[in-house]
Amino acid sequence: MRKVLSLLSIITLLGLSFLLHPNGSLANETEDNEYIKQYYKERDSDNVDLEEEEIILDALESYWQEDLKVGEILVNETNDLSIKPLVLSVEEEDKVKAIKIIESIYENVNAEEKELLYDYVVRHYKGIEDSEVLRFLEDLDAEKNENEISTFAAAASYKGGAAATWAYNNYNKYSKSYPKFTGKYGTNCTNFVSQAMHIGGGLPKQGKWTISRKNKKYHVINSAKQLNYSWKLSDPSPWISVKEFSKFWRKKSTVRGASKAQYVNNTKSYRKQQRGDIVIFHKGAAGVVTVPTHAMIITQKPANDYNLAGNSVERRAHPLKKAIKSYSYIEFYTPK
Repeated sequence: MRKVLSLLSIITLLGLSFLLHPNGSLANETEDNEYIKQYYKERDSDNVDLEEEEIILDALESYWQEDLKVGEILVNETNDLSIKPLVLSVEEEDKVKAIKIIESIYENVNAEEKELLYDYVVRHYKGIEDSEVLRFLEDLDAEKNENEISTFAAAASYKGGAAATWAYNNYNKYSKSYPKFTGKYGTNCTNFVSQAMHIGGGLPKQGKWTISRKNKKYHVINSAKQLNYSWKLSDPSPWISVKEFSKFWRKKSTVRGASKAQYVNNTKSYRKQQRGDIVIFHKGAAGVVTVPTHAMIITQKPANDYNLAGNSVERRAHPLKKAIKSYSYIEFYTPK
């Protein structure tokens, strides 16, 4: 959930993307967003969560714009125009080819371009079973993790069991020290998980993962205006946005992913997770263009599954096998 729905996504949702630029350059690229087209092809029109769909469409539009930049980087580095369609494809084999090209030129680009390329790999590796791609991502994650952990060396270690206990005991309680997204605006899932990690798990607020009250006027949030009036936080904020939370904490966590089928059919292979680990649920298109749309925290570890706590639907011991039914992919985050 983002504080403010981006102008691009609003225009896309209204079908008015041609208004962006009179010359039609960006307009045509927006109208040709293959990720959104694929999402609508696969979408179950009888089972749509409108708040989640807003998150998904907004993310798929931003992903498309970022991937256009990635395509430009690869074309500039290789002088091969045929690479751009691979970058923007929704086919797994094309994404694999694009990521392997990224690996081949990664050390040749500047720091800003490396960040764009890294984000591309993180966005699109889900659903890809190519061992070279997964190994490349593991190497990138290890490098990022080492850099981020050293940056926050003074941060307290995460107490997962305490975070789980806090989440279990507070799944339906709302502190006045944090906004309450039970009104007409936003969802409370990431806000709840952040509180569990901070209050229960002892992780200090850090970087953009922070929030503070400016005044007491608005606790229940009904609009972005109310949020901005009474609360101080970054925009977009990893404290309340699952997409930004995923991006922020990936660099400071051990991450393990699984498709719905992989988890349900082979649960025993995923028994390494512990109480207090975070579960990020993904939806999207074609398996390799997925969007983080929901976050919960493991509170119990019964045989053959995990029980989770979360908002915006208040739950404290919800089976993961049941929760995953509406999603295509999950990631387990173990903060360090």
